[in-house]
Order: sequence, then C-alpha cells, then structure tokens
Amino acid sequence: MQKIKREVAHYWDGTKLLATEVRISSKLALKMAAGYELSRREHRQLQRTVQDLGRLVPFSVFVIVPFAELLLPVALKLFPNLLPSTYEGQKSKDKKATDLRATRKEVSNFLRQTLRETGLPVSAANAQKEEFTEFFRKVRATGESPTQADVIKVCKIFKDDLTLDNLSRPQLVGMCRYMNLSSFGTDAMLRYQIRHRMRQIKRDDKAIAYEGVDSLSVPELQT
Repeated sequence: MQKIKREVAHYWDGTKLLATEVRISSKLALKMAAGYELSRREHRQLQRTVQDLGRLVPFSVFVIVPFAELLLPVALKLFPNLLPSTYEGQKSKDKKATDLRATRKEVSNFLRQTLRETGLPVSAANAQKEEFTEFFRKVRATGESPTQADVIKVCKIFKDDLTLDNLSRPQLVGMCRYMNLSSFGTDAMLRYQIRHRMRQIKRDDKAIAYEGVDSLSVPELQT
C-alpha cells in the first residue's frame, strides 16, 4: 500500500508539473505566433512540452484501461521514451544518462575501428590536401591515433552528404546509437534521421553561439 501511495503521489506531481508546463508553453506559442523570436531555452521548453503531450496519449491508455498499468514496465523497457518527462524520476533520468554515456563510448570505439578499414570518401582535389595526407598516413600507414585537431581539419574538407552517403550499414547503426536515435529501418531512413538530427544540432549550436555559453545553466551544460 505504501508503494502504491508513493506511485500515485509521484504521478499526481507529474501531472501538476505537466499542467504548469502546458500553461507556460501556451504563452510561448502565442508569443511565437505574434512574431517574437524565442530564446534557446524557451524554444526547448516549447519543444519538450509538445513532445510530452504527444507521449501522453499512449501513456494515458495504461492509466485508463484496468490492470494495463501492470504492463507499463514492459512497455517502458521496449520504448524507453514512452513516458512524458514530467513523470520521470531522478533515478530513471540518471540511469538513462549513464546508459547513453556507456553506449557512446562503445560506439565511438567501434567507429574508430571501422574508420581504419573503410577510410574516408576522397576526390582527386581533396586527396591533394596536406591535412588529409597527414591524416591518412596516421590512420592507415603507421597506425597512429589522430589527434582531435587532425580529425576536425579533415572533417572540414568533406561535405556532410558525401561522407554520410558512403557510410556502411554498421556505421549508420553506430551513428544512430551514438546520437540516441532509433536504429531500425532502411539505410535511407537512418541517413535521413542522422541528417535531421545534425540540422537540429547545428541550429542549437548557432543559438548557443548567439546567446553565449555563459547563459547556460549547469544542467544545460551537462546535457
């Protein structure tokens, strides 16, 4: 009974928090509709609330249908992002962050290994560049690990689409896992997902650059 009471209190608090976020986001939506530009934090607040409202529909089925809540742990195991963010406990958030860090470390190692086998797509013009020659020598000839600065220099040589279109299926799956995206679907679907997320990241980077890093809170910096 104590556990049931705690769970009921937890979901009631989550519902009140979601209602508060909906009120705030409604004002932000009206502000945006009036032609005002939202700050990065306001834009993320609005985006998060819209996503939570979308998740609320399947989540409410488990609450309304009798005994369906018994299947909720199974559903959350299969679909970790099913629960609206306001209903997530701190322990669940910490576990997700830990799992994502572990996945990214594993996938990062995998991508570095496959890079040695496949190399990067090159053209006659790019192959003449001194940066790429040095990078290729380190990776393929001597087996040296390139520095971060080397990787950044080489990445600037290639267009995103050219590199992405030449990635193999395992590399695409690895990129999706690294970016916390679903890895199910055709190669074209995975490439679309990665491109879409990259556009989001670029827009976010521009917003941070415009507003300044000092405007970020500690949780935002950690994220």
